Amino acid sequence: MASGSAAGCGGPILNPLEAILRLARERDMLTIVDAVASLGGHPFAADALGADIVVAGPQKALAGPAGISAVAVSQRAWTEIGRPDAPVTSTLSLIDQKHLWLDAGRGALPGTPAPLELWALAAALDRVEAEGIETIIDRHSEAAAAARDGLLALGLNPWAGEGEASNLVTAFAVPADVDATLLLERLRGTDPDFSLGVGTGADRLIRLNHTGRRADPAVVHTMISALAAALRR
Repeated sequence: MASGSAAGCGGPILNPLEAILRLARERDMLTIVDAVASLGGHPFAADALGADIVVAGPQKALAGPAGISAVAVSQRAWTEIGRPDAPVTSTLSLIDQKHLWLDAGRGALPGTPAPLELWALAAALDRVEAEGIETIIDRHSEAAAAARDGLLALGLNPWAGEGEASNLVTAFAVPADVDATLLLERLRGTDPDFSLGVGTGADRLIRLNHTGRRADPAVVHTMISALAAALRR
């Protein structure tokens, strides 16, 4: 399973998704791509990349609800999913969803969907359609560039290299002579969307969130200004 866009992203660093999928195809392996962070934040062409199953959600770059998701399945994957010994009659069974939704003509959603989530999704997709997906991607790219430039101007090193950085969040390593916990506490007093990193060494990484509606150079400028003030203190 891979995360990301045509270099996918699940954090401040992109995964080399194109290379991963190419290697998988050469070995006749099915692939599952987590594109929750990629959709709307980076160019992502699932068919061209040859992804078999793509799971996405609208809660990040698309600024939609977090309680709903979408799955795209290739014909090759459907063949494997629908094998005779596959589990059926389960909320976790994709083949059941295929029979009840796709094969039935997409007339009525199977099960009992949460209407509030669907209304929130419809509102988010209306915004996406009005702005245009390419414009949303460009907006995230501009916000990421602004965050990177701001960190460099403060003498801080972005955690990811320029060619491998996510457009949704930008992380930097806290200088050794700065108390990371205290710095984060002061930053979050200004903006709760500052956060620690994830994984090994996370206690020395701070992330700037410029995802969804926050993908705006003005928001990034405010975050950089808050960071500069906190460092001076």
